[in-house]
Amino acid sequence: MRQSARAKIASSILAIVVVEDRRIESFRPRPSWAPYFEELAQNVRSKRETSLELATSTLATLRSTN
Repeated sequence: MRQSARAKIASSILAIVVVEDRRIESFRPRPSWAPYFEELAQNVRSKRETSLELATSTLATLRSTN
């Protein structure tokens, strides 16, 4: 896909994109896309919490009691 086509798609989804050192630092979706990004963020938060709980319980079982 050409860069101009990607830019056109991105601009139809995102209202603001802040780029620093060739990395996306932040963005704001267009209002019609906001619910999708809210749901996506909620799913990411829930997966991180689950992963942290698993990592903590795994570390607890691996820790030596001697």
